[in-house]
Amino acid sequence: MTHDHKGMQPIFNCNNMVDPIKKILLNHPKNAFFNQKKIDSEFKELNFSDAPDYNESLHEYEAFIDILKSHNIEMYFLDRNNTNTIDSIYAHDPFIISNDGAIICNMGKKNRVSEIAVSYTHLRAHETGRKL
Repeated sequence: MTHDHKGMQPIFNCNNMVDPIKKILLNHPKNAFFNQKKIDSEFKELNFSDAPDYNESLHEYEAFIDILKSHNIEMYFLDRNNTNTIDSIYAHDPFIISNDGAIICNMGKKNRVSEIAVSYTHLRAHETGRKL
């Protein structure tokens, strides 16, 4: 993701991990996990220590969203994508945000490669102002 260097700021920006969050890109568990069956079929291969509980994950994530809302943080959510694994809950892994845009990363796990295209498409749509 790039931006016009004539004063326009990028949609997302993260030069450090300690400044207050203003905007955040998330992947809701309903989109990353889909259901308990998907979790149960993937968690071991992805080296999760235990299978997340789908319903508990939804409840806890909604509480997390409420906390973000209470701090007036602008939230963006990735769309549901059938090719992603439950690891896609970690929406920050496929890229790094800098002042000059997004740096797309190579994913360490082969089964997470599809996340790169999903994140790239999402970031490009926000950069160009297209509605997702």
